[in-house]
Amino acid sequence: MLKETGHPLVDVGFATIAAHVNKTNIKAVTAADLEKVAAYLEAEFVVNPLRSFLTVAFTSNAWFIQDAYNPDKPQLTDEQRTTRRATRKKLADAHLRQWQQPSTSEQRCVFTDEPAVGEVLSNTLTVGRAARAQIPLLQGDATINFFPNGNAGLPVSGIALLALQAFPLGSAKAGNGILVVHSANPRLTLNFAKTFYQRNKSKIERARIAGDDRVPGEVRSPKTLLIETLFEITAERENYDDDQITSIVAYNLNNGKTPSLAIYELPHEIILFMLEAKGHFPKQWNQLVHGAWEQASAASKKSNQHFEPRRNYFYEDMFDLPNNAKRFVRTYFLKMPYLGTLDDDNQSRYYLHDYYHLIDFPIVELFLRRIFLMDDLRIARIKHFGDKLANYVRAENGKRFFRAFASEYKYQDFRQRLIKASEDYVRSSQEPLFTIDEYVDVFERQYSDQAPDWRLSRDLVLIRMIEQLKDWLSRNPDAMPERPEPKQEQSN
Repeated sequence: MLKETGHPLVDVGFATIAAHVNKTNIKAVTAADLEKVAAYLEAEFVVNPLRSFLTVAFTSNAWFIQDAYNPDKPQLTDEQRTTRRATRKKLADAHLRQWQQPSTSEQRCVFTDEPAVGEVLSNTLTVGRAARAQIPLLQGDATINFFPNGNAGLPVSGIALLALQAFPLGSAKAGNGILVVHSANPRLTLNFAKTFYQRNKSKIERARIAGDDRVPGEVRSPKTLLIETLFEITAERENYDDDQITSIVAYNLNNGKTPSLAIYELPHEIILFMLEAKGHFPKQWNQLVHGAWEQASAASKKSNQHFEPRRNYFYEDMFDLPNNAKRFVRTYFLKMPYLGTLDDDNQSRYYLHDYYHLIDFPIVELFLRRIFLMDDLRIARIKHFGDKLANYVRAENGKRFFRAFASEYKYQDFRQRLIKASEDYVRSSQEPLFTIDEYVDVFERQYSDQAPDWRLSRDLVLIRMIEQLKDWLSRNPDAMPERPEPKQEQSN
């Protein structure tokens, strides 16, 4: 009866329906299940706290929000209450139960390709068409721009209409509206919807018991919430094979007068990196996550107010990979971030002197394989280059070389320093530190579809060096570069 459409709102709606009737596959949903969902939505949509929760997704023209159809409004006559109940029932059936009625409409649903519904959903729309009161992010009923032939709204089937009513319950109240999570893997879509549905049901029940009219939103920001929930799903629900992990796209939307839409994508490669890093290197992963939580402001600390972090910067920076790879590697793996302003909460906390003992190359190697799709030979050459330089530093007690190698920002000077070190090494060992092929392969080749970046290559080699030199650095802390002074904000 139900099958994926590829549209996030409808697919998440189907997944929410399955979650409500405790089915593990949307294809197992029956007509009786659909009626259970319709009955629940009809009863709960019209009362708080769920009614107020849904206003995040739907406009004030939605059938369950309009005060003109409220039969419980004070000072109404019995006749008026009866009329309003009948009107609301008719609207509820039109939005929740048209899948029960066979349609002969020639219009086809834009989501399911089934015949569009045979009733009017709004007095200003033609039969079978839905607009902003039924489908978030569309224009109003009377707006004809951007619709084919100037016919406002979109044709929609009864089953798609029910899904569009249900999807907010399988979404998270976060950011500027609700967060809808969709994947090409139906299991992932279903498990995200089921997780959010269960949280929402719990919040709705707690709000009802407390007499609150509103459902509280998530503490976490949308990006952090997305990754936290992904780990919860993969840990608690079921195991996923590599070929079952597909990209995830999340949509943070609302129903404002100028509705906003933020789209967050986690590609397959990044998801695999996170899951494998957490599974294979739990200690290093937990340290990276723990050290990246948003910190309380000075004012909050002074007032002893309870502080619950909204963001994890390590999680949030995942969404900008690989474009931010250089900053990502330097901040989280090397612990030597490029400092911005004085109040940069994330970058100002890291300092190599404090964290060098935590630096390890294996998790970086996984990062290179998954994010840059780097081949084994190049990874081996980066490691070999780092090992040779580490041996050189240890043999020569090269504090000055180590400090300069780690902090040089001019390529010409950097290259000249390596050449000089190789010349010195030849005098003592009769062989160079590296060959021209090794140098070119490490510092001159591009990363995936990114341009060559010698600083990123230097940082990767440096990570390997630090891993090999931890004992030497503990005895020679002055070899490490000093923390650069943060840039002062310019005053106008």
